[in-house]
Amino acid sequence: MVACTDSALRKASIAARDLALAVKAFQDAEVIAHQQGRVADDEHGRIQSLLIRVAEAGKELDADIRVLHSHPKAVVAFQAFDDSLGRLLAEGVIGIKNPQTKAELQLAFTSIRTLAAIIGAAIDAYTSTAGQGTATTVTGGGN
Repeated sequence: MVACTDSALRKASIAARDLALAVKAFQDAEVIAHQQGRVADDEHGRIQSLLIRVAEAGKELDADIRVLHSHPKAVVAFQAFDDSLGRLLAEGVIGIKNPQTKAELQLAFTSIRTLAAIIGAAIDAYTSTAGQGTATTVTGGGN
């Protein structure tokens, strides 16, 4: 049982690292699109504000993954992070007027969602082996 728990924690940690890189790549792509005039100033400002929320929630989630024995806190942190991703998609990406840029950023967002799902599943696996049940699911986030 300990090996399973360690494996789940390792998966969550790896996915969290990859998720941070995916969010950074998303941000870089959005900034380049803004510099090229494919994302309007108001859209850019809104997306950057939402990305700050994602980063803050991600830092909290990362800290809670490191001490995953605190199941309720990790679940709350994951749900807050997932909510911030949903807002980024619904309030940021969906509102982009340039259809090509919107499609490109939606595609980039897919990898972020996939990594978030891996983290949620790993938290569930860890907490279920610890006898604490499951409570994390990745929402559609405005899809």
